[in-house]
Amino acid sequence: MPLDFYQIIGHRGLAAKAPENTLASIKMAASMGLKWVEFDVNTTQDNIAVLCHDNTVNRTTNGKGRVSRMDFATISQLDAGSWFDPLFKQEKIPTLLQALKLCQQLKLGVNLELKPDSRITDAQIHHYINTVTSIILPFKNSIPLLVSSFNKDVIRAFKQSLSDIPLGFLLDRHETERSLTTFAHEINCYSFHLSMKQCRRFKSYLLAQFNKPLLVYTINNPLQACELLESNVTAIFSDSLTPDSLSIKG
Repeated sequence: MPLDFYQIIGHRGLAAKAPENTLASIKMAASMGLKWVEFDVNTTQDNIAVLCHDNTVNRTTNGKGRVSRMDFATISQLDAGSWFDPLFKQEKIPTLLQALKLCQQLKLGVNLELKPDSRITDAQIHHYINTVTSIILPFKNSIPLLVSSFNKDVIRAFKQSLSDIPLGFLLDRHETERSLTTFAHEINCYSFHLSMKQCRRFKSYLLAQFNKPLLVYTINNPLQACELLESNVTAIFSDSLTPDSLSIKG
């Protein structure tokens, strides 16, 4: 099923307007007219999938520790909002299930970035994927879903587990035309996700070789966003831009 990306995807919800990877950030994106959000998924020590970008909770909560070494009972007590603004002091780290239920309610598409601990082992990847896919499965026909990850082994494992969910190929900084072509075919990626630097380097090649959406991150300058969207880029990820700021439909 083709995905209708619109032109702006809220990054970590809408990270410049509300604390990243929280329900408040997702609600903010929807309230400002966005139709898609991106967020990051890690798992706790007791295999609860939660939204968190970093290996640790240090930057975005009042706690300390690696997500993968903390149980959910501990993580659920943390303040995930005050670091951003005291107005969000009641905000918690949400579970993936809570986030997907909210996106379903708000009719938002989701780019779910698989972001396990950077020290994850091959054996742990299996448990991580099982945890995440079991939560995604009930939503796959009711929410537009796109899954991506910088970890190629994680993407491979996800594809084996849920082969009918579209995959976004997040290019890493060491990518070459040859390596990206090989992996794009291996996972049959739906879209390419590029930094601005990678867009400059690979856009012409990707447009010539593949008929797939190009998504560029993280763009917060309206002029730069418009230039990209007028030059065969399908959509941008943004912390702050909204349809009103670009005078577009979403």
